[in-house]
Amino acid sequence: MSESINAGDVALSVRNLTVSFRTNKGIVHAVRGISFDLKKGETLALVGESGSGKSVTAKAMLGIEAPNAIIESGSIFYEDRDLLKFTEEDFNQIRGNKITMIFQDPMSSLDPIVKIGPQMTEAAILNGRRKQKLAEKKLCLIIKTLSKNDSYKKELAEIKKAVKLAKKDYSIQFKNLSLAYDFEEAKPQVKIPECLSPAKNLLLQKEFEELNDAICRSAFCVTKKMAYEKALKIMAEVGISDGEKRFNQYPFEFSGGMRQRIVIAIAIAANPDLLICDEPTTALDVTIQAQILELINSLKKKRGMSVIFITHDLGVVANVADRIAVMYAGKIVETGSVDDVFYSPAHPYTWALLGSMPDLDSSGRLEAIPGTPPNMIYPPEGDAFAARNKYAMQIDFEREPPLFKISESHSAATWLLHPNAPKVELPEALAKRIARMKERRNADGGKR
Repeated sequence: MSESINAGDVALSVRNLTVSFRTNKGIVHAVRGISFDLKKGETLALVGESGSGKSVTAKAMLGIEAPNAIIESGSIFYEDRDLLKFTEEDFNQIRGNKITMIFQDPMSSLDPIVKIGPQMTEAAILNGRRKQKLAEKKLCLIIKTLSKNDSYKKELAEIKKAVKLAKKDYSIQFKNLSLAYDFEEAKPQVKIPECLSPAKNLLLQKEFEELNDAICRSAFCVTKKMAYEKALKIMAEVGISDGEKRFNQYPFEFSGGMRQRIVIAIAIAANPDLLICDEPTTALDVTIQAQILELINSLKKKRGMSVIFITHDLGVVANVADRIAVMYAGKIVETGSVDDVFYSPAHPYTWALLGSMPDLDSSGRLEAIPGTPPNMIYPPEGDAFAARNKYAMQIDFEREPPLFKISESHSAATWLLHPNAPKVELPEALAKRIARMKERRNADGGKR
């Protein structure tokens, strides 16, 4: 991505990700060396037609690739760790916890013969147990670290006793909690005993801070009552009224939009840092689609999440995304802010996507994108879109274009941006459409 981002502002960093699939007909080159950064608290839309590599990219982030997938190269850094090097145990710590995903069909995420309530509370209870186990492991590791410090060898027994008493004290406090008090949002600030004070050894201050957190988490147990109360709270948050009644209903008793709200509720229950939405509105009608998009947007702002929004429909992300990365044949062909991509598109494929969007003000037939995507068992040598691009030059069939920087926030991979390329104007119909979109945006007070 061309835009300069401070390292501290990056939630996720993808570099040179290359993913292929073994098939009976050969190796399918699904994702071919893509790179991008996701800022904390922003929504990045990955847009492209089916087979462009959007979902494959997302699944690589969660370690849920198909068995025949091959991660050939690259890295996906999250919290200073490369997700591509994670073990299954590592992924279990973040999947459904720090990083969650919503899929296109809510029924693929819900058990049709289990009531909605247990499906929501089960995740909270299991997640709580997993955190307890991790905290116990961390507690043992910290105690081991302290035991290796000569300053604490004599006091180790006293430290262990203090930890035991602190755990007991925390357990008593947690019994009086309901999830109206959310453990993830605030923890009891119980001071650890004086013998564990960091004042004695400033070098171990971090260990003592982690010790207090580990004691607290290891003592916390999510009860059925807590999970029930949290489920009702989140159902209300995602716009499901009469939660007590809905809690005891089956998925088939919900409409498609309501089922998607339940899936969103389950996804945000663990307070994730990153929410991945894979075509979450495709199966919904336009009215419900708008409601779900508005819900995702409001939850992102309220909870401070980062969002990756995957779609084939460029129009869907107009009022949801902060930045857009257009993908074609496993490559990012254009990236920029929403205004960059909608009002100053540079790649002919982006032109084609914008031209094929339904528009209430347009007359005549929509512009279809000619041809078909390339066979990715034999990816083309040059620009993968060249065969479908009426503006293609000879070099498009011979050499792959780099990402040309248009501005600090905007780049596109097309030879049309080369200084020696002939000047090509936007198609007339698209230019008129963009002009109408700008007029409508100005009339609506900035909404696209």
